[in-house]
Amino acid sequence: MEKFDVSFLSHTLELFRFQSKHVPIYRDFLALLRIDPLHVNRIEDIPFLPISFFKSHEVWAHQEKPIHYFQSSGTSAYRSKRFYKDLDLYRQASIDGLEFLLKKEKNVHLVALLPNYIDNPNSSLIQMVKFWFSNLGQSEKIYSNDFLGLQEEILSQAPHKKILLIGLSNALYDFAQFVGTISIEGYIIETGGNKNDTRLISNETVIKQLQESFPNTKITSEFGMCELSSQAYRIHPNRFIPISSMAVFVNPIDHPFSVMKKGRGYGLFVDIANRDSCAFIKSQDIIEVDETGFLVLGRAQEAEVRGCSLMYQ
Repeated sequence: MEKFDVSFLSHTLELFRFQSKHVPIYRDFLALLRIDPLHVNRIEDIPFLPISFFKSHEVWAHQEKPIHYFQSSGTSAYRSKRFYKDLDLYRQASIDGLEFLLKKEKNVHLVALLPNYIDNPNSSLIQMVKFWFSNLGQSEKIYSNDFLGLQEEILSQAPHKKILLIGLSNALYDFAQFVGTISIEGYIIETGGNKNDTRLISNETVIKQLQESFPNTKITSEFGMCELSSQAYRIHPNRFIPISSMAVFVNPIDHPFSVMKKGRGYGLFVDIANRDSCAFIKSQDIIEVDETGFLVLGRAQEAEVRGCSLMYQ
């Protein structure tokens, strides 16, 4: 999945050398692997930091004590934190994602269905949606469980604008069953992320219900996580396409330090918008990468379940 250009490669290597020097836990990780950053000249030679370090350490690239952070959802005492100096890079990545989805479409009305996340003041998803509201010139209004109010807002705006509905998978599934069938033009983005909802509803079931309830609406999915600044969206059938600040590689399960452009294994994410923490992350998602994008197959057996992910055998 080689979509990046020379400038992306140059920026990535510069960022790697910066973080290898200024992020203590990443510097120690590289030393343990006996990696000399000055001898790394390809992305495939960069070691990717296991995502679990975002739970156990401050992954931070500056000398001053970190203050601002995003925190993963859930009830565990050990939740990931991604520290940031300011929101400029995350704002840009969020708007890039919105423009990636909408192309040049401007006549859009945004609605959001994000129960549970509203109560997390450090949610990166909530902050992204707030950036979207601001970019579209709308006041912020995020729904939790007021399905009737959400339906009324959609129906009131649908005659004049295309609807952009973003929501958690299980909440969208429930909302689709609540409304029955609505013929509106626009986009629906399901984000996964069903912490605190114990129902295991497959992604296929959610998408099928949304397609039945909103037959004239484009259904897509977002791939994002607390530890990343950039996102990917399912544009190609079954394949996620990352925005321009992200590149995706794969680490075969039986070769722990290999970095491949194609194949199946652990997801490796280069996120150049992650300047304040670490831009090189090895996730616990099992993915398949080819020239069209990447497919999420599930979670590694040793991984904590996130959102609606299934365990990969």
